[in-house]
This record gives sequence, C-alpha cells and structure tokens, in this order.
Amino acid sequence: MGEVLLALRWYLILQLFGLAALPLCLWLFHRLPDRGYGFARPLGLLVGGWLFWLFTTLGWTHNTAGGILTALALLCIAGLLLRTFASTSSPDLNRPALRPVVVSAELLFALSFALWCLVRAYMPRIETGGGEKWMEIAFLRAVLRSTTFPPYDPWLSGFAISYYYFGYVMMAMVTRLAAVPPSIAFNLGIATLFALTCSGAFSLVYNLVAAFASGDYPLAPPCKGRGMLVGGLLGVLLVAVVGNWGGLLEVLHARGIGPAAFWQWLDIRDLDTAPVPFSQGSWIPSRFFWWWRASRVVQDLSLIHI
Repeated sequence: MGEVLLALRWYLILQLFGLAALPLCLWLFHRLPDRGYGFARPLGLLVGGWLFWLFTTLGWTHNTAGGILTALALLCIAGLLLRTFASTSSPDLNRPALRPVVVSAELLFALSFALWCLVRAYMPRIETGGGEKWMEIAFLRAVLRSTTFPPYDPWLSGFAISYYYFGYVMMAMVTRLAAVPPSIAFNLGIATLFALTCSGAFSLVYNLVAAFASGDYPLAPPCKGRGMLVGGLLGVLLVAVVGNWGGLLEVLHARGIGPAAFWQWLDIRDLDTAPVPFSQGSWIPSRFFWWWRASRVVQDLSLIHI
C-alpha cells in the first residue's frame, strides 16, 4: 500500500505540472480543436524544467523544492499574462463540446500511468540494461544530491557531469516534489513516459481527425464526437501498443509458438531458429538482452543471395 500512495503522490505532482502549463497551452494552441489540453503535462515538464535548470545554473535559485515551485509559478503567470493580453482569453475549456476530449484525455493518462506502474511492479529491477540503467539511476541520484547545476559527476569526484542530463532533471523535479525515493522514482518515471506517450498520441491524432473532418475537404468523411475520440484512441494503439511487434515476437518464440519455417521466413536475427517445444517454453524470454533486438529488427541483406 505504501508504494501505491507514492505513485498517487507522483501522479498528483504531474497534474501540478500540467496545470502550471495549461494557460500557456490554451494561448499557444488555441487554434487546435482541443486547445492543446493534451500537451499541457509534457509542456509543463519541458518548459518548467528548462526554467528551473536555467535559474539554478545561473545561481538565481537552488536545487530545492522552492526553486522548482518558483519556476512553475513563473510559467503559470507567463501563460496567464499572454492569455490576458491576447484575443484568445476566453475560457475555452468550459465549452460543452470540449468536455468529452478533456475527460477522455484525463482518463487515458490515468489508466495508462496505472497500467505501466503495474507492469513495473512485476519487474522493478534496474538491471539487464548493462551500464545504461545503472548510469540512469546514478544520474538521477546525482541531480537530486547536487545543490546547483551542472550536477555532480557520480564517477569523478569534484567534477560535474559532462553528458546530457536534462531528462533526469525533469524526473528529479517530480521526485523531489512528490517526496519519492529515487529507486521507486526510477520506475515511476518509466510509467510517466509511457503515459505521456499515450496522451500525446491521443491529442495529436484527435486534433488531426477533428481538423480534417471540420475543414473544407471534399473527401473528408463524416466524423463527429465519438468518431474523433475513437480516432485518438486508435492513434494511441498504433503508437504506444503495436508500434513495434518485436516484444510480442520474442514472447511467442520463447514460448515455442509457431513452426520453424515461419521463424526462418521472418528472418529476424536471434529469432530465425526453430523455437523450443511449447511444453518447454516460457512466456518470459530468457535470452540475454532479448529486448535489444526490438530496436534493430531491420538487417542488411545481400541481393546476390536472395
């Protein structure tokens, strides 16, 4: 139950970042059908994190919760001022037509975040990634322990990190405000990236479908209300779920599903051999670095031997 409460605190802090950037989104993306609501959280992390990094690097603030809240407050104030002095200051989100997409975006983000928290709960170990995973947790801890930026180098005492580290700054901001241990924050950060990917894909495709359906396009199909929401959800499915079949193929091969001829025809390195019998297989791949192949399924072929 303690880990559930930590995840809930993390989720609420993510909402804080989204609320801080919402006025800026409503001004910046006021021409979009959803007024940019789906981009508020990633924009809050990005712009709020940049302001926090800049002020802390210049020595204007410290790497504390107060410095983070100062950056978020300035982000919110800037967005409010832009909307106040622009012609788009109307409360767009109060329109009844926007309520379904706002509710859908919030439900999608919450469910996808909870789903990937559950996935990481069954595989929370920070290993099997070689030096990269160990480097990532080291960088996260280094950012949290540093009083200013650039952060301390975890491998070379007395020096600063000579590597790109802004992503760890954004996750460290949420970690500090949510008061979550770094070891748990590491996995919550992975769940956050998955949820942001899902909500971003939903908002992007929803806006594309809505703009296409409402524009002056002779071949535009009739698409209103639920159709635009379904289009957004389909975008989530294609981008975040079935964008890469490598993981599913690894599982099927490890379990012993499919004839040897199929795997040979598929011709993916490490999967082009006959699988073990189904009775001896496992639903969890055991090959070292098995997940690495998913990013390298395309290989060079000689036309002479085809």
